[in-house]
Amino acid sequence: MSNLINKIALQISSTKKEVNSNLQKYINEIIVIKYGGSAMLDKKLSLNFFQNIKALVELGIKPIIVHGGGPQINETLDSMNITHKFLKGMRITDKKTFKVVEMVLSGNINKNISLNLSGNGIPAIGLSGYDSGMLMANKLVLKENKSSIDIGYVGKPYKLNKSFLLQLLDLKLVPIPERKTAVLIFFIINLWSLLFYFF
Repeated sequence: MSNLINKIALQISSTKKEVNSNLQKYINEIIVIKYGGSAMLDKKLSLNFFQNIKALVELGIKPIIVHGGGPQINETLDSMNITHKFLKGMRITDKKTFKVVEMVLSGNINKNISLNLSGNGIPAIGLSGYDSGMLMANKLVLKENKSSIDIGYVGKPYKLNKSFLLQLLDLKLVPIPERKTAVLIFFIINLWSLLFYFF
């Protein structure tokens, strides 16, 4: 813990006492952390991330980790010669694209995060929106020039199974929810919509 405090104090020009005091405010609090971008792609940054999560858990802070995966999805789509497009920052998601997104996010990234956290002594559980109906969504339709644009299997969340996540946190597990939803037609949720939906 003192190593973490020293490290933070050096990075933000604060005293160790100030850092410790600020961290103490978050004991037993739930925080949502986005893990993505270069931190996911750089081994050194990834290791740093997992060590910092461990320090937060040891302090008594309760993290929920949401993750990205755009570059990995794009790379997999390219390797499978599947054309992919975006509109207003949203991935246009047909059935083929959806299957690739599901494979990359659930089968690869989500489970690797869980594996790395567990390997660092942090009990973690990778989750899909399907699990216990964790996340429900309606189809998202974009508007442009008063016209509706169908971007496929992309949704807007309307319900979160908060009690399920709280039970996991009470069991001292770090939940890693992935952004598929549990409805009869499955949707991908924009990461930023998901981030601001928790608690």
